[in-house]
Amino acid sequence: MADRVEIPISGQSFRPFKSQSTFPLTDMKPLPQLQHTETTQTLSGATLASRKQSYSDGQENTSPRRHVDSVADLAGLESSWDLKPTPEVHLGSDTSGLRSKLFQTLHNQHDLFLREDNFSPETDVDVLCVSPTGGRYLQSQTTEQVQALVDDYSADRSGGHKLLALFVKLEKSPSATFHQRASLSRPLTESLFRAFDIHNSFLGDLVGRPDYWTAVGRSQDEDGRHVEFFCQHPRWAQTRRYDKEKHQGGHRAPCSVYMHHSKTSKLTLYIVTASPDEDWFPSLRERIGIVEDQEDVEFEGTMKALASSPFTIHAVVSTIAFEQSIQYVADVRDRLMAQIRQVNDYSDETASDAPRKTMKDRIMLENITKQLHLVSQTADSGIASAHMSIKLAERMLESHSTFMMGENLPLSDRQSATFVRDTHHALEYVRNSFYCQRDWLTTYKARKDTAMNFVFNVVTQQDSATNVDISYKMSRDSSSMNAVTILTLIFLPGTFISTVFSSTAFQTDDSGAARTTDFLAPFLILGVALTVFCWCMWYFRKRIGLWRRRVFSRASRIFSKAETKDASLLV
Repeated sequence: MADRVEIPISGQSFRPFKSQSTFPLTDMKPLPQLQHTETTQTLSGATLASRKQSYSDGQENTSPRRHVDSVADLAGLESSWDLKPTPEVHLGSDTSGLRSKLFQTLHNQHDLFLREDNFSPETDVDVLCVSPTGGRYLQSQTTEQVQALVDDYSADRSGGHKLLALFVKLEKSPSATFHQRASLSRPLTESLFRAFDIHNSFLGDLVGRPDYWTAVGRSQDEDGRHVEFFCQHPRWAQTRRYDKEKHQGGHRAPCSVYMHHSKTSKLTLYIVTASPDEDWFPSLRERIGIVEDQEDVEFEGTMKALASSPFTIHAVVSTIAFEQSIQYVADVRDRLMAQIRQVNDYSDETASDAPRKTMKDRIMLENITKQLHLVSQTADSGIASAHMSIKLAERMLESHSTFMMGENLPLSDRQSATFVRDTHHALEYVRNSFYCQRDWLTTYKARKDTAMNFVFNVVTQQDSATNVDISYKMSRDSSSMNAVTILTLIFLPGTFISTVFSSTAFQTDDSGAARTTDFLAPFLILGVALTVFCWCMWYFRKRIGLWRRRVFSRASRIFSKAETKDASLLV
C-alpha cells in the first residue's frame, strides 16, 4: 500500500471524519433486459402507468404487447433490433432508465467495463479533499483509501460545503480499448458509479475514449437536488498532423472532467482524467494553489470557492484548455508568418528586377506550397477545436445557469453566491475568448489562402513566360529551317541530275556521243522499288506498331503457359 502524502492547505488542522462504512464489494447486480415493448419508464426514471386500450368487445388491454396483433408479429418486431448480448454488469442506478439502457446497448459501455486492461490492478490517484475545517491534497491513494474518503464525506451531515476531486492518470496501454489505461481499479470504478449514480456514458471518457460529441449536463432527480455535468476538452496540445495508421504510440490522451453535486449533502465530486505527461494536472494544481512538499500553505479563499461553487474546477480546466489554445494559435501564426516572409522577400526581389534562378526559385516555391498546406491542415483542426470549445462553454454556461443561478443561487450564503457569480463570469470569459481564437484562426486561414494564391500565380506566370520563350526560340529555329529548305530546293535538283548522269548507266564513247548501258534498267527498278517501300513504311507505321504489340503479347502468353505446364510436370 502506498504511503499517504498529506499537504496542508489551510492554517487550521484538518480533522478527518470517522469512516461510517467499509469499502463495499458486493455482487454485481444484473441489468434488466432491454425490451422495447415493455419500457414503462421515462428518461428521468419516473414510472408511467400502462395505457389502457379498448377492444371492440369492451375489454381493456394493459399488456405491454398491446401494439402487436399476434405472437408472430411480436417475434418479428423483437428480431429487428439486432442487439448483441452484453454481460450483466451494474454500474449506476441510472441503468434502470430508458436512456441509459439505450446508451449501453449502442455504445457497448459494459464491454469497456469488463475489459481488465482498461483499468489498473490497483488504484493510484491524487485526491483533493476540502471540508469546512480545511483541506488536504493526498497523493498516490489506493482503492481502500479513496473508498474511505468517499464514505467519510458522503456520511458527513454537518451542513458545510465539501469537495472531493480525484485526479485519474491515463497511461499508455496498447492492449486497452483506446490504448489508454485509467489509474482506477475496476471495483472502485463500479463503487463510484453506483454511489453517485454516474451517467454510464462517462465510462468511455474515463478510459480514454476520444469524445467528439457534446457535453452532458442533467439533473438526476425531479427536484434538481443532485446534478452532474461532464465533458471532454479538445486536444490543443496536438499541433501537428496526426495519422493514426502511422503513429505507433496512439493518440494523445484526452482530458475529461466529471462533476457530481448534491445540494442536499453539499458534496461535490470531481473525476478529472488526463495524461500525466501533459500539463493538465500541474497547471490545475498551480491555479488552485497547491504546492507540493511545502507546508502551511494558506489559500482558504480558493478552497471555499472550490467547495461553494461546484463548477469552479470546470472553469479552471476550461481556462487551462484556453491557454493551450493560445499556444496552438501562436504555433499556427509563427509557421504561417515564416512562409509569408519568404513570399514577400521573393516578391521584393522580383520587383527589383534582380537576376532570377528559375529552378532554384521553383524549388523554393514548391517548399512554400507544402508548408502552407500543412499550416492549412493545422488551422482547420484548430477551427474545429475552437467550434467544439465554444459549444462546450455554452453548454457549461447553460447548465450552470440552470442548476446554480436564478432560483438556485444560494442567497442565504452571500459569500457562496459571490463565488457562483464569479464562476459564471469566468465561464463567460472562456467562451468569448474561444470566439476570438476561432476568429484569429479563420483570419490566418484567409492569409494562408492569399499567400497560396500568390505562389500559384507566380508559378503560372513563370510557366507562361517559359512557354513564350520556347515559342520565340522555335520561331527563330523555323527561320533557319526555312533558309535550309530554300537552299535545298535550289541545289538538290542539280545534285540529283549530276548524280544520275555520273553513274555507270550513262557513258560516252571515244567520239563524245552519249549512250546508255545495261545498268539503266536495274537502276530504275531498284530506285522506284525502294522509294515505294519507304513511303509504305511511313504510311503504315501505326498499323505495324499495333501488329507488333499483338504478336509479342501472344508470344508472351504462350511462353507463360508453357512454363506453368513444365512446373506442374515437375511437381
